[in-house]
Amino acid sequence: MKRNTDAATPKPRKRRGLALAVAVVFTATATATPAAFAKDACATFICMLGKLQGNNTGDTCVDPINDYFSIIDYHHGHVDFSATPRDRLNFLKSCPGGDPSKMDSINNAFGSVT
Repeated sequence: MKRNTDAATPKPRKRRGLALAVAVVFTATATATPAAFAKDACATFICMLGKLQGNNTGDTCVDPINDYFSIIDYHHGHVDFSATPRDRLNFLKSCPGGDPSKMDSINNAFGSVT
């Protein structure tokens, strides 16, 4: 059997993980009211993980991604580039089911982005 070596084709394991993440997000949005969904660390984790992997996160992820990027710390009127990533990571870590290594990867990529 010939293996597909096309780099653009997602691996089955990644597809399964993404499918699970999408299912969790859609289940959460179907059962939660919009007010209860705001500042949901687990929704933010799932959406930011999709963004990190280069996936189109869609309309469902607009608010959770904005929640992550709205965490900005200031020191003497300027963005504090050490406190902002730390607080963003702490927010992600408030999701009890999230993978800490993936949270670190998200934060390493996006923690200092303003």
